[in-house]
Formats: sequence, structure tokens, C-alpha cells
Amino acid sequence: MLINIVDVVGVMLEIVLAVNFFGVVMNRKEIETEKFIAFIIGCMITQSIAITLLKEQLIINTILIILLYILTCMYKSTIQSRVIYVFVLMVLYMLSEVLVGICLSFLTGESVEILSKNILYYMQGVLISKLIMIALINIIGLYSYRTSIKLSRSFILPFVMLPLTTFMVSYVMSEFMYKSSPGRIMDLAVVAVTTLIFSNLIVFYIYEHQIRLTEIHTKETMLNKNLEQQLGYYKELSERQNISNKSMHDLKNKIFSLKELIENNPDKGLEEISNICDEVVASYSLKYTHIPAVDSLISAKMQIMEHNNIKFNCNVYIPENNSFDSMDMCILLGSLLDNAIEANQKIKEERYIRMMMKQNMSYLSIVIENPVCEEVEFWKEDGFTTKNEKELHGYGVKSAREVVKKYDGDLLYIMKEKKVKAVIAIKNP
Repeated sequence: MLINIVDVVGVMLEIVLAVNFFGVVMNRKEIETEKFIAFIIGCMITQSIAITLLKEQLIINTILIILLYILTCMYKSTIQSRVIYVFVLMVLYMLSEVLVGICLSFLTGESVEILSKNILYYMQGVLISKLIMIALINIIGLYSYRTSIKLSRSFILPFVMLPLTTFMVSYVMSEFMYKSSPGRIMDLAVVAVTTLIFSNLIVFYIYEHQIRLTEIHTKETMLNKNLEQQLGYYKELSERQNISNKSMHDLKNKIFSLKELIENNPDKGLEEISNICDEVVASYSLKYTHIPAVDSLISAKMQIMEHNNIKFNCNVYIPENNSFDSMDMCILLGSLLDNAIEANQKIKEERYIRMMMKQNMSYLSIVIENPVCEEVEFWKEDGFTTKNEKELHGYGVKSAREVVKKYDGDLLYIMKEKKVKAVIAIKNP
């Protein structure tokens, strides 16, 4: 009976770990939270019934694999990727259980089969293996493209030591209580070991919660920065509109005198025509796309380029009826243009940025090209930056990749002859 209870708890933890793992490697679809939780509970109940009533481990594992694959359908990914992620998760399950089983067998001198019949050792094996899984998933999450928080490799050691230390303490406690104090003390030992393990789970939960809070704060910082850029853009539009109204009012008066001026003083007439053309060009609204927020961002980046003597060649066309969220496009283009500006600031030769955006069939193609001081491979690394605000910029680069993935696209850096191209294709049906 107690073993069945431990098995059910293990199943519940396995499903929770699966949700954690899939959340690290994939983006969840827009599904109501209540429905998502209800589906997870359904998976737990189904697998709990299977592990309680069925004896064949192969059938139990087959049911688990099917449930895990169905769970991946709640996330955005290809069929091939889903199969791979389920396979990787099953391998991690088995490796953690085998590792704990071997360690217990080595320490006790008993076979795994005998240990599985002892409730105390069996409970340790199940819970500690899940604890190791949580540590592994969190380590994978730390170095995945989806998180902006980068910790040093030295952080892995205490991260791994926590479940291992818990394993050693729980083993020593169980061994002592099992051999020296049977009966009620034995029951207290079970409670103590269980509490210790669940305390570890709470520590990992607090860590994940803190990571989420940090990323939310970084997102808010970027959002405020973008809103400031939009405000500057709208102010500039207002100023240009005022210039336009005044210019149009003065233009009709200038036209009457322009003919006589050309006849009497051609050079002065040509100069006046040139001034009128400049005023007309200055009165144009800064419209590069059909997305005002994106126009504001490009305008803000152009001012930075002008200040740094960077020539900007912009050939942009986004269909008016597009499926893009304005904030997604701002994050994507803002990060890439920041990288291009940063690279130009390091060179003394000709500085330039070329940006091209056009619709090809059902995909929007984006190409941003700029020179670099030397050919390097680190452009392919997530989060690379030499800016002072490393965390903020690192988040931007990762968020750009997340935006591309959100729209079922690809982001590729091409380095050739001290030039780098960021080539993007995102779905825009």
C-alpha cells in the first residue's frame, strides 16, 4: 500500500517535471491556464491508475510516453522536435533512477531488487531521482536561449551538490533508524527524510520564482525604454507636421515670385528651389512600415547612427495586413540594430548598416548587414555583448531569438570578409 502511494507521488512529480522541461525548451500555446492545469491533472490521474493497476513496466512506460507526447501538443513545436524532447525526457528519467539505484546498492551492499521492497529505501530512490531531475532541468534552463539570466559555470557545483548532499543525509538517517530503532522511530525517520527532500523541492521552486521575477523586471525595463522611444518619435512627427503646415502656407507665396527670380537670377532661383525641396522632404512622416511602434524604433536608432557617422540604407516593406505584434517586432529589430551599431562603433573605416525587409510568399525576410572589426564566431552565441548593461542586452538577444521562434522562423548569422549578416525568416501568412 505504502509503495503504491510512493509510486503515485513519483508519477505526479514526473508530470510536473515534464511541464518544467517542456517549458524550458518550447513556447506554450495560448491556452487558458485552467484548461492547462486540468489537462495536467488528467495526465497525473491516468498515469497513477496505470502504475497502480498494471504490472508490466513496458506498458506503463508506453502509456507515459503517449501522455508526454500529448502534453507536448500544448506547446509550439514541430512533430520531430516533440518526439526528440519526449525521448530526451525519458532518458533523463531513466538515468536519474539508475544513478540513484546504483548509489543505494553500492552503499547498502544490497541488490536493487531487494532495496525496492524496502519502503524507506524505495521512497528515497523515487524522490531523490526526481530531485536530481529538477537540478538537471534547471541547469538546462540556465543555458538555454529562452532565459536572459546567465550564471557562471561554478554555480553548477552547488546546484548539483544540493540533491547529492540530501541523498547522503537521508541515506545515513534511514540506515541508522532502520537498523537501530524500528517501530515508531522508523515512521518518524520516513517523515524526516520526506520533509528534507520536499524542502529541497521548495528551494528549487523559490529559485525558479526569483528567476521569473528578474526576467519580468528586465522586460519592464525594455518596455519603458521602448515607450520612451515612441514618445520621442511622436514628438518628432508633431514637429514635422508643424513644419509641413507652415511650409505649405509659405510655399504658395514663394511660387509666385519663383518664376521672376529664375528669369532675373537663375542661380538664386535654383538655390530657392533646392531649399523648397529640402522643406518638403523634411515634412514627410517617418513611415518605414505599417507599424507605428516599429517606425518609432527605427527613427530612434537612426538618430544614434547619425550621431556615430553610420550610413543607414533602409529598404523596408511590411504588408499592411500583417500578423505581427508591435512589441515583438520592436524587440527583434531593436536588438539586431543595437548589435549592428555596436559593431560599427569599433571600426574606423566606412561605417554603415543595411536593412532589408520584404515579404516572400508566407514569410517575412529580414536582412541586416554591417561591418565588423574582425571575423569572429561569437556573433553566433546567445547573449554576446560588450555593453555595460550586459544583462539587459543579453536579454534582448535572447528575446530576439524567442520572437523568431514564436513566429516559426529562423535566425542565422553569416560572417564573411569582415561583414556580418543577420538573416531572419519569420512566418507572416
